[in-house]
Amino acid sequence: MAVNFTLFDVSAGLVDLWREAFTVLVPCRVFDQVLSDQLSPPTVPDALTRVAQRVIYERWRGYAPPGTCTLIPLLGTFCAGNPFSCRYVALCPTMRLPSSVVWHKEIVYNCVWSLLVEIDHHNARAATDPGLHPIRSVVMTGIGTGIGRISPKQCAKQTALAFAHYHAAKTRVATWSAMTWADIEQYPLNVHLPSDTN
Repeated sequence: MAVNFTLFDVSAGLVDLWREAFTVLVPCRVFDQVLSDQLSPPTVPDALTRVAQRVIYERWRGYAPPGTCTLIPLLGTFCAGNPFSCRYVALCPTMRLPSSVVWHKEIVYNCVWSLLVEIDHHNARAATDPGLHPIRSVVMTGIGTGIGRISPKQCAKQTALAFAHYHAAKTRVATWSAMTWADIEQYPLNVHLPSDTN
């Protein structure tokens, strides 16, 4: 099942860099307070935080490691009646505590890869479980570009690379299910785009 992604950010520069990175790198077009304010009812402003904490405790015992993705179901919670009909929030932490993560060159890639895997697994379960709703569209901001201080260019490249490599993993199963070191070297994480100056 195809999933539509909408990438948006307050930085027009990041949006332009995403456009460039996806054009070059993807072979086919295949939690913050603001979010909580939009998805929680006015009478329970911390509802999204409480729902997420419950799921994170159940799955990770309260600590979701950076680079992972956890789908937070909203059905059956105070957030279920949100104005966007949003059924899930994908929690993709980039850090343990609010701080710069510019040192972590692959954190965006890891988060996006984990997000794609979670959506794939969820949709596979939804295909056989009528109680689950498949995820058909995703709205996503720049990962790590706020407090994490990841540059828009690094975010755009790593996001597009994760999509490109994930597409390769889904379409080249024989290779990706038995990767050798030589195979891994064919999928670098440090690539240059036309707008790169060095």
